[in-house]
Amino acid sequence: PGNAAWAPGEFGRSGLPWLPRRLSAQLVAPFAEKMKSMRAVHGISEATQPGLQRLAMELIASLDRHLELHPYLLGGEACRGDFALYGPLWAHVYRDPHSRHLLDNAPHVRKWFERLHGHRRD
Repeated sequence: PGNAAWAPGEFGRSGLPWLPRRLSAQLVAPFAEKMKSMRAVHGISEATQPGLQRLAMELIASLDRHLELHPYLLGGEACRGDFALYGPLWAHVYRDPHSRHLLDNAPHVRKWFERLHGHRRD
């Protein structure tokens, strides 16, 4: 809910980067509305949001503990599982300024993001 104003602009910037921001945001607005309408289908509501946030924080904490001991999900090299998990975490949690705080206490997850981006080697 907090990202309602941010998401269409970001969808436009990411999906139509060659267009002016205002125009790209207008073009993706129907897509953003469709995405918003899917919340109910997935069981996301004001009533379920606190529980979903708690679950996300527990999952991120578990992942952080694992990545404290291992550089990737299955050991010393990245695998498909790393990228399958990284994609939604990066796109839907970390990039969004309204949910990024869920990773504040997960330094190993953030380092994992950097490794998968190829920015830094540990």
